[in-house]
Amino acid sequence: MTEADWLAAKHVEPLMYHKSNRNTRKRRLLACACVRRVAHFLADPIFNNALDISEQHSEGIAKWSEMLEIRKQLRLATASLSQAGALEHQLNAAESFIKLTEKEFMHFIGAIESAAFTMGSHARPNWEEGYAAEQREQVFLGRDIFGNPFRPVAFDPAWRTHTTSGIAAKMYADRNFSAMPILADALEEAGCDSVDVLLHCREPGTHVRGCWVVDLVLDKK
Repeated sequence: MTEADWLAAKHVEPLMYHKSNRNTRKRRLLACACVRRVAHFLADPIFNNALDISEQHSEGIAKWSEMLEIRKQLRLATASLSQAGALEHQLNAAESFIKLTEKEFMHFIGAIESAAFTMGSHARPNWEEGYAAEQREQVFLGRDIFGNPFRPVAFDPAWRTHTTSGIAAKMYADRNFSAMPILADALEEAGCDSVDVLLHCREPGTHVRGCWVVDLVLDKK
């Protein structure tokens, strides 16, 4: 893959396969971010609980036994949806959660694909348009998490101040990244001169847990 290929990607899978992006934590967080986009189609709180536990597992907080238990509950909830005559997009959404709580990397890809299927089926009769639009959103999320592997940033520890770390930690904990421009200002005050870092903080776009700049500030691997 060249940088041109990276920038032109129309779906997120090639980004996940790049040799620099084999971090299981980031891959699972990307799957969580994609699946979270379809969570509003499902009323049962077990689905949001599964997202929380999956993120916690990626951070080493939730044990694998908790993932196994939540997956059992997800399967029961999905069976109940099916028996109740749930719509196609709801069943696709539920399937994305089940795949999210699996262990292997290929299931992360399956979860992301099921999330895109959800948006496609919800957009019927314009399935292809809905599916393609969601894939574009997933690519944006992938770039937010992985950054650009062809432009690695040497992050100076001096930029990791009490202020920058505090802003980043609050955004991460709240899943509210609206303070990214404020983080950029704080990083500049700390001496950050990386155009890529500052631009990522200030340019329009969605940021999620695993965002490459926030991870650098928090020294997350």
